Amino acid sequence: MTPHRLLKCILAALLALCISAPAWTVSGSIVGWGEQVVGPVGRLVAISAGGYHSLGLKSDGSIVAWGNNSYGQRTVPSPNSGFIAVAGGGGHSLGLKSDGSIVAWGDNSYGQCSVPSPNSGFIAVAAGLYHSLGLKSDGSIVAWGDNNYGQLNIPSPNSGFIAVAGGYYHSLGLKSDGSIVAWGSNWLRPVQRPSSQLRLHRHRRRRQSQPGDTRESFQFARRGEARPIRRFGRP
Repeated sequence: MTPHRLLKCILAALLALCISAPAWTVSGSIVGWGEQVVGPVGRLVAISAGGYHSLGLKSDGSIVAWGNNSYGQRTVPSPNSGFIAVAGGGGHSLGLKSDGSIVAWGDNSYGQCSVPSPNSGFIAVAAGLYHSLGLKSDGSIVAWGDNNYGQLNIPSPNSGFIAVAGGYYHSLGLKSDGSIVAWGSNWLRPVQRPSSQLRLHRHRRRRQSQPGDTRESFQFARRGEARPIRRFGRP
């Protein structure tokens, strides 16, 4: 490739990145893209994306929601005030109140909206596909909802955490010493430390797959329950 052609490719890639990137303005407004295009919603201080829905936390402590509402994941319980954090799951939503309690709404088929007692002392929330996570002020993590892959089984010691995140079927916790603890489904190694050997292994698997080959999706289904995995989203 000539230097001139390389420069044109780089400029085209940068242009595509600028077009597709989200726009967060000084006024606190947000612009969506794809099927989740958002109009003006006022001053926002935090955002979160669920399966097919989106959440925005406003500076007045209220939550705005848009997108799919098949499970009521956009229907914020009253009073819609006093929130300091939000998290979107597969078909459910979480809101953290300033008093340290968590409000949950939407799909509760796996108990992901049933916050364990005592519902107090939380400082952060996160949501996976069918499970939820809350970080306590003492550095411990509370998890509830679907546990088919062990995504609720927080490794011991359950202490010293400063942040938490939920994936489809796995969970992550960030320790105060900068280390990460991961647990749950390790299919495609989401809870395994990255390495060059791992990346090469995954690359070889993709190259060996033939068009129409369903072996990987079949493995995924077998690792779940006997019944087909339920899909969320558009009705």
